[in-house]
Amino acid sequence: MKEQLGKVRSIFFGREDHGILTFMVQVDFGGSTQGFGGYSLDIYDKELKRRVGHAAGTDLVLNLLNLFGVDELQRAEGMPVFAIRDEGWGGKIIGLRTPDFDGGREFLIKDWQKKWFPNEME
Repeated sequence: MKEQLGKVRSIFFGREDHGILTFMVQVDFGGSTQGFGGYSLDIYDKELKRRVGHAAGTDLVLNLLNLFGVDELQRAEGMPVFAIRDEGWGGKIIGLRTPDFDGGREFLIKDWQKKWFPNEME
């Protein structure tokens, strides 16, 4: 895994254009920006015929709040953060880590996926 230091430029938390609840953390690397997120935080309920909340989505939001040590996601904007990639500098961001001076906390999406969707990780 490779890490690249950047700064949280913005955080989106809401519905994307298909109505799916999601998030996106935009990381500014001083000349380029890349997003981490886009994962569904809700599910479609066939009986209700609409999207509804899911514990996995709540857990992911809580993980992000804990990662940045904030009570509101927008308060993380401007904070330094390491983007963790499984491939080189152009690879997908698979997690985030705060610098040691800011707690050194880490969140990897695969750990969250294994916890909530173990059968889909095989």
